[in-house]
Amino acid sequence: GNGLSQLALAASLWVMPALAFPTILLGTALLGWSFGLGGAPLNSYPPRFFPQRAPAAVVALHTLLGLDGNPHFDPLHIASNVLIVLGFFLLASAWNVLHDAQKRGVLAQSGWYARCRHPQYLSFILIMFGFLLQWPTLPTLFMFPILVWVYVRLARKEEQISLDEFGDEYRRYMLVTPPWIPDFFRGTSRKAS
Repeated sequence: GNGLSQLALAASLWVMPALAFPTILLGTALLGWSFGLGGAPLNSYPPRFFPQRAPAAVVALHTLLGLDGNPHFDPLHIASNVLIVLGFFLLASAWNVLHDAQKRGVLAQSGWYARCRHPQYLSFILIMFGFLLQWPTLPTLFMFPILVWVYVRLARKEEQISLDEFGDEYRRYMLVTPPWIPDFFRGTSRKAS
């Protein structure tokens, strides 16, 4: 359920660095799989409490905000789907760049890594927030800020490793590339000089 998957995500910070990424992927997969099973306590309301909104009463945010129509087409649900799709796109795009750079033993500075230093962790946060917006549960509301903190801490640890490995090249990269919010006004393939 949600607790097990989120515990795996949070524990990823304390496992061996080589296992951190697979642990995060496993935890994210478990989290996504369990949303349908663990979301009922917070996100669903029995239609008897909202008889005038019986078809939509199972989607809490839709009902609590008084939105009309199909809950799957309300602005929150659409925003949630957009965040999830963007997160997975960002994750896949960033993974290709990072994997190629690691194979060649160079610093990843192209694609999304030219726009922000931590696109993979940003993608995890976008995906988690998308699911949280669509299907909030008490465990996910509790764990979301903890997981964001874990990703930020893991990113800082990886930055120290990169400074040790790449030295001045990484310092220059840090000066021109923001850590989290992508810079869309720069090119997608630039070298820190």
